[in-house]
Amino acid sequence: MSGDDADCGATSGPCLAPGDVEEWQRRHTQETRHTRYRRCFADYALLECRA
Repeated sequence: MSGDDADCGATSGPCLAPGDVEEWQRRHTQETRHTRYRRCFADYALLECRA
């Protein structure tokens, strides 16, 4: 999370769905007026092996 001149250090922590982190961002913006966020995504792939 970034303020105007430097990172403020706040983090949402892991979220299971995009809507969860977007809600955290909305609340944080209301409390601090910070408007820039860095978001990182990770996913997993499960492959089936055919004999």
